[in-house]
Amino acid sequence: MGRATVFRTLRLFEDLGLCRRISPTQALGLFEPGNRTPHHDHMVCLRCGRIVEFFNPDIERLQDAEARRHGFLPVRHALEIAGYCRRCKGKTT
Repeated sequence: MGRATVFRTLRLFEDLGLCRRISPTQALGLFEPGNRTPHHDHMVCLRCGRIVEFFNPDIERLQDAEARRHGFLPVRHALEIAGYCRRCKGKTT
């Protein structure tokens, strides 16, 4: 199976809600099951690629409030914080 077939299939799975793209900033993308995990967001290390999953109800409330303020009906969202993990942050130079 060719690489293009794999990525077309992943895109189809994403459209069907079977998987979610975790990191749109990664060249190849990272995916997780779309319908098995409760909503959460991600921090992605730019050096080692480590992904930290987190959920913060305050962030969720702020996003909902902003959507309402703009008259926007959110269906889904993805928050990704790109930076350096604990192990890599001292190695950024």
